[in-house]
Amino acid sequence: MVATTELARRIKIKTEVSHPHNSAPADDENKAHVEYARDANSAEARSPAELPTVEQTNFNVLYIIADDLRPEIGAFIDPKTRPWLNSAIKTPNLDALAERSLVLRRAYVQVARCNPSRVSIMTSRRPNTTHIVNNDGWFRKVGHGNTFVTIPEYFKMNGYSTLGCGKVFHPKSGVMNPQDQGRSWTKEFFQPKGHYEEDLNISWKAVSINDTMHKPLRDQMSVKHALSYMQYEASRFNTNKSPFFLAVGLKKPHVPYVFPDEFLDLYPIEDIQLPQNDFAPANMPACHWHNSRDTLGYDDLIKAKKNWVINSTLPTNVAIDLRRAYYASVSYIDSLVGTLLAELDKLQLRERTIVAFLSDHGYQLGEHGIWGKDTNFEAATNAPMMLSIPGKTDKRVDSFRMTEMVDLFPTLVDAAGLPPLPQCPQYSEETAVCTEGSSMMPLLQDSSSADPIKWKDRVFSQYPSPDIAKAEYMGYSVRTEKYLYIEWVRCKGEINGVWPQPTFKELYDIDKDINQNRNVVNDSIYANTIVELSQSLRDGWVAALPKLV
Repeated sequence: MVATTELARRIKIKTEVSHPHNSAPADDENKAHVEYARDANSAEARSPAELPTVEQTNFNVLYIIADDLRPEIGAFIDPKTRPWLNSAIKTPNLDALAERSLVLRRAYVQVARCNPSRVSIMTSRRPNTTHIVNNDGWFRKVGHGNTFVTIPEYFKMNGYSTLGCGKVFHPKSGVMNPQDQGRSWTKEFFQPKGHYEEDLNISWKAVSINDTMHKPLRDQMSVKHALSYMQYEASRFNTNKSPFFLAVGLKKPHVPYVFPDEFLDLYPIEDIQLPQNDFAPANMPACHWHNSRDTLGYDDLIKAKKNWVINSTLPTNVAIDLRRAYYASVSYIDSLVGTLLAELDKLQLRERTIVAFLSDHGYQLGEHGIWGKDTNFEAATNAPMMLSIPGKTDKRVDSFRMTEMVDLFPTLVDAAGLPPLPQCPQYSEETAVCTEGSSMMPLLQDSSSADPIKWKDRVFSQYPSPDIAKAEYMGYSVRTEKYLYIEWVRCKGEINGVWPQPTFKELYDIDKDINQNRNVVNDSIYANTIVELSQSLRDGWVAALPKLV
């Protein structure tokens, strides 16, 4: 194996720059060449065939990412800290996985939107570095994104077979190659067609088993393909100990909620509750409100929503139907996770495979009158994440420390026994391999230690104002043990050293107001707290890094 600092020093990404009006193929971003210098003083590079081979002790990795899944999982339910979650949710397979995992109970995304969050997760960079804050940009073509090494790409560079299927990156980011074929994967990426989602413009549909046999659902096709990958890779692993990294992206519970009808029966309609707070927080600036266009744009909801403005609500029967369909979608993907894990057991790979399960962000099911993600509120930024690591998490370990999705990349690398990622400098746009997070492996010993580790005490998220032209306001948030603080500034997510004067501010006292129903930023008793939190935003993630040495 190449030593840690040596690996960071040797990796160079050469990109071919083409004129925007030439006739180059649409996937030019994949014409990047990864070179390894033979030593620190040599420019001579090794070919991919000469890349370092993995050791027999390296684990496989099964990476499962859901879409729009808040921690609506039995193992994460806690009415005191997350009262908006459904305590009757049925997720037996994910609950079983949690029993042999590090369960990150307070994991936060860096932006509550599919494309930017997935880019952030896959590169361990924050939106200010990737310059991706919406769904309409492919990171390889924005800024220095063609330089960044992704999670599967790093494992590939270290001798792993890397395979993917489903929604791993964001497939609608405006390019011909939205899943990073060629760079991140050793085999062709499998992208299924969503029959029902693309054929019908409705917000939800329970599909009969007979129908799914003729026209399988998107996630069913992804899992079927993943099983074939696992079976093939298992034979290679058992023969020559060649490990694999398999990413499975599940599209649900993203709208439209399309699922086998058996899962709807798990949730009697009379048991479905309305959200506790279907209204905007008192004193919330209008720029934080989202019009829920992703959900409410379906034909069956256009009439129901009528003139949708702040504090609008859906008719009770419509809101209950949507929440019920979401829960059914969650149980549906739980069953698919069970299928993947059962195959891992059947192939006798569980003890040799790290399993990571996460979502790209949380979700609001009518809380604050919002149906979707797209805010800096807790329901949108808090997402499930758990890691099953053979020999380390044979018994469940719950961590209530605040973590971030940028922490996942260095953790997987650490757990797999690969050369650890170097810490990114504050501005790392031209750095190929580094992390703006921290390995979470120390959290495995944190709960049993008499001397708790000095972990980060604050985490950061951001979101562009969703309904102001050209997203001219960016909402930067910092979450601490007691508070959620947000500043809305005039910029497009590119603050590099000079912090604009905030136009709007929000402060939520989580200890007293767990649902974030009142913005107390103008209450004089919080004046000193606001000064401290505002400085925390300006100090940024570098100042918040764990003090582990």
